[in-house]
Amino acid sequence: MREGHPVSFSVDSYPGVKFNGVVTQVRMASTTTSSVVTYPVIIEADNPGGKLFPGMTANISVHIAEAKGVLAVTAAAFRYHPPDEEVVRRPPNSSDATLYLNESNAPPRKVEVKTGLSDGSFTEIKAPADLLGKEAVLGIVSAPPKGMPGDSGQSNPFMPKHPSRTKNRGGPPPR
Repeated sequence: MREGHPVSFSVDSYPGVKFNGVVTQVRMASTTTSSVVTYPVIIEADNPGGKLFPGMTANISVHIAEAKGVLAVTAAAFRYHPPDEEVVRRPPNSSDATLYLNESNAPPRKVEVKTGLSDGSFTEIKAPADLLGKEAVLGIVSAPPKGMPGDSGQSNPFMPKHPSRTKNRGGPPPR
């Protein structure tokens, strides 16, 4: 994280409202709690209507990198391994990974891939490029559909989406 990175955030007091800002400082005065080291980060943001107050807890997404129009697969697809196969542990920052593709009337086919950006939900596939539309075990290799974020430049396709909230339309009341 560096100064100048754009951020988006929400606060519990205003569910569904997204605020935008920019990192203006990353302070080196770290604190350690339960073996976790944290650094204070200062974010400058507009405060429309004076809704934001000091001390509010915020859920923040820092936009560090962006990829548009790339092949991607659900991150869960990388967790599948056939029960009889030994799992190969790779270094944490390795761009090499293994996918298993569903083949009709055959066991899943192992494919070594080069990966790129990931947000924890989706992972970019840099190579091989001929996987578009292939069905991976636990995911489909795809590009963002036309008109979707990432294809039109509206937002980062790798950013996780918040679950939608739907109203109860008949049936028993929610518990």
